[in-house]
Amino acid sequence: LLTSEFVRRVLDPRYLVDLSERDPEGTLALLQTIRELSDTQLVESHGKRLHIGFFKRFLERPHLFREMNRNPELAFAWLALLLDLGGEDIVPRAGVNFVDDAFDPIFLKQLLKRKPATFAVALRLSRMIKSRQATGALIETLASSLRDSGIKRSLLPSLPIEALPDLRWLAEETGQPDLAAALTLLHGN
Repeated sequence: LLTSEFVRRVLDPRYLVDLSERDPEGTLALLQTIRELSDTQLVESHGKRLHIGFFKRFLERPHLFREMNRNPELAFAWLALLLDLGGEDIVPRAGVNFVDDAFDPIFLKQLLKRKPATFAVALRLSRMIKSRQATGALIETLASSLRDSGIKRSLLPSLPIEALPDLRWLAEETGQPDLAAALTLLHGN
């Protein structure tokens, strides 16, 4: 296990902001590694400071927005980490425009095929910020998958079970009968 002193130094918000501007991929990997190797209590004790100090500054800086255009998968991985560490209240402040830019139906279709768990993050973000553009892109992606492959062979079953409430929300929000029927068939009411 990592020591408290090491985690305290590495999770210093100023250090992380500086590092994330120079190497966003490396910083993400570092934070994910610390999260996996540290005990839960240690991460939680530093998490509030990380949440307030780092992620708030990180989302205010323009480099995440540039990263979203350059490498949307990396940006979604950052947002997934933020959500995993309890940062739900920070994401909506980042702005709907930021997330709308990432919700391109072509990109989402590729994401659903290659990384269903990351697609689930996009689904969760859409629900949190209630963006019409993001919701429309998600429903277009899922409807296309259902149309192209049918319910049983669609990519819907590849999504993690944690995405089920967000999928139900999407079906209710959009009134999409194909999605509602698929969810009923795959998971029951």
